[in-house]
Amino acid sequence: MVNSGFSRTPDKIKVAVQATDEKFVFGTRKNFTSRKEFESFASTLGLNYDSSLESYFGTPSETLGQWSKWNIQGRLVTRKDLPKEERDLGGWSYPYFGDPSKGYGIAHRVAKCYPRETWYGEQLQASVRVLEENGNISAVCAVEKSLPPSVDPDSRSVLYAASLARHWFGKAEVLELDKTGTVKLPTEALDWEVFPPGTAEDDKEFLSSKLTHRASPTVVSEAVSRMVEVKKLGPKEMLIGNSGLESYLGFKFDDHLVVFENIRHGNALYILKENWKDLSKLSRTELLKSHRSEIIRIIHNKGWEKRLQHEINLRKA
Repeated sequence: MVNSGFSRTPDKIKVAVQATDEKFVFGTRKNFTSRKEFESFASTLGLNYDSSLESYFGTPSETLGQWSKWNIQGRLVTRKDLPKEERDLGGWSYPYFGDPSKGYGIAHRVAKCYPRETWYGEQLQASVRVLEENGNISAVCAVEKSLPPSVDPDSRSVLYAASLARHWFGKAEVLELDKTGTVKLPTEALDWEVFPPGTAEDDKEFLSSKLTHRASPTVVSEAVSRMVEVKKLGPKEMLIGNSGLESYLGFKFDDHLVVFENIRHGNALYILKENWKDLSKLSRTELLKSHRSEIIRIIHNKGWEKRLQHEINLRKA
């Protein structure tokens, strides 16, 4: 079943857009009870399989509903957010004094109307990447329109892409992209492993062995330099967790105070307090969208070390 889009962008989507600091697309991850159910879903959207990418792609047919039609043909939109303007609604002829022998005049009807604007169809494609794990079938579904983290959440491009995602997939979520433009899968589980403190060289060797191909030497070196700064504050334990696509470092000061950093995308660190084990399984977008009051976010700008020291000392005291 294909759903409708949005008449305006919902507030929760705006918050999610504002929370992300990566390029993103709109989409969702759907679960299926069988391969047959998945293939029926892909067939309804009219997608074609690309064996080289192991994904389904295509522009869904305009027969699926209004948003699919608008995606292909475009639409005429009444801009009720703008002031009304005078519009000539057309003219007609009439005989003078009701007598055709006396000639004809032209009458026009002018009315105050909201302006109208043509939104051209972008012919955006849908992509569906099927995943089979332990007999379970799911798919990462996305609208193929990459948006920058600086995009205005009230913009037409956000409304357009989010509406197509809801229309085609039943749900519109912000899905962050990695540097290759591939959707990063949500983290569903995270097992923490305690590792002992060591010298900077020890830490570098340890991280290199753990991260292998998932992080470049530059990323490892940067992570080590940040580790040095956090370790100066005296964490009781250091933790590393691997969730398949992303790697995390944790610095545990006590049971209710952990500094958490994503190694691969470490533009900010997070101080997690209560319930840190569950919170550390969430994406940054979800943390900022639904748990802002439970975290402290520190961007690695100049002086981040002093702010971190202040926050840790405040809470340790």
